[in-house]
Amino acid sequence: MKRAILIVTWSGTTHYCLNLLRTLEDYKEYPLIVAINDVENCKDEKFLAYLNTHDIEVLPIEGNRWEMGALTAITALTSYDEFILIQDTLEVRNPSIFKTMFDFEDRSVSFGPGWLCYLGKYRRQVLNQVMIPICLTKVDAFYQEVRFGALYDIVANVVEGQSPVILFPEWGNDNPLNWTDDMFGRRNLVLDNPYLIKRKGIEWYGMGPFAASIAHI
Repeated sequence: MKRAILIVTWSGTTHYCLNLLRTLEDYKEYPLIVAINDVENCKDEKFLAYLNTHDIEVLPIEGNRWEMGALTAITALTSYDEFILIQDTLEVRNPSIFKTMFDFEDRSVSFGPGWLCYLGKYRRQVLNQVMIPICLTKVDAFYQEVRFGALYDIVANVVEGQSPVILFPEWGNDNPLNWTDDMFGRRNLVLDNPYLIKRKGIEWYGMGPFAASIAHI
């Protein structure tokens, strides 16, 4: 079975992606794949040089298609059976979490409830039965984080015979272990976990209950 770690970025957040990749500097267990949205405008020389010198596979995506674009690209352009999707605004504290997720044989695995941050292990066998939507805006990506996650759960339940695994039920925006910081000129809510941390721009919390509940960038 072919497995990989799928990292989703776009031309405007490659500095975050480079920060994430440096937390995986010595990681060798599973291949890293970077899906670059809006690749035609990706001019970050340090980032591109890092990908080249570390021999990291790249999935170029024209225009910004967000996480849905990365899922479409990896299913259409590669033969990986399973992959763990992580956003570029994460840092990896303990990469053993990837093996833990892959060790659930024939199961999809959501890192937290509701596929928050799109974070989890997706399986080609399930994705082949799902119509992956097109995302063109950040609001689309917010919406699909909820809608597509719910749809994936329904199909996985049929294909795998049970619901996806949820590793950390406490993972979420309201976890008391969360904290705030400033990084790359942005104020962030930091979702804190022993294995991963995730930064979310606090400005999105001013858009109302829907955006506040699912903000992920």
